[in-house]
Amino acid sequence: MKPWKNHCNYSAPLAVKFKKKLQHLKISIKSWRSNVQTSDSAASVTLRNSLEVLDLKAETIPQSPNEATTHINIIKDLTALERAKLLDLQQKAKVRWVTDSDENSRFFHGMEWNRPIRSEEEVNELSGLCNLVAHLRLTLHEDKWECTVMDSRVFTVKGLRAHIIAMSDNTLSNPTRWNKILPLNINVFSWRTSNTKLPTRLNLDIRGVDLHTIRCPICDDALESEEHLFVYCELAKETWRGVAGW
Repeated sequence: MKPWKNHCNYSAPLAVKFKKKLQHLKISIKSWRSNVQTSDSAASVTLRNSLEVLDLKAETIPQSPNEATTHINIIKDLTALERAKLLDLQQKAKVRWVTDSDENSRFFHGMEWNRPIRSEEEVNELSGLCNLVAHLRLTLHEDKWECTVMDSRVFTVKGLRAHIIAMSDNTLSNPTRWNKILPLNINVFSWRTSNTKLPTRLNLDIRGVDLHTIRCPICDDALESEEHLFVYCELAKETWRGVAGW
């Protein structure tokens, strides 16, 4: 309070004296804050140097109890200095927000522009942006996720399956029919077989899997495909003959 009491002792209107005192007080606070920052920076450098010396010494010989205590105290002091610096930055940010607002507010309220539009290309970009938001209608309803590939905009497994089938290149002419009498894994296996989705050697090779050979490992007479595996392979023929005579 010394700068406040010792300044403006001359005769002047009260408003002028009050203004001069505030200006002088502001200058004194800035000077004091500058001295504090210089002192804190010097203290931080000294503490870091001391901490580095202790760390280098600890790499060669074990620390004594006193050195360990000193190490902990240095870390605490450094933490306190960093916390004070952080609080100072937070206070400055709050003051700047009150006095200047934020950049987004200035931009959207037309208070501050970086520069005028300079070229036809920038005019076209601005026109494109305006067209993008021309039909935008903001509502008070809560935001929610929508599935754009479905007409109802609501996600369902059935609708997604229908979309995948519609976009697939190997769509079957007949719809898939599930046999409720058979177990589910049999139905799935039959569906994978009819859609050539089994991991046969031929299918793996088509999908980029490097194999030593893609011929049938049982008979070695043809490529291992679904048709060969279940119809033309010698083992498959023997199996079907056994089933037919059972």
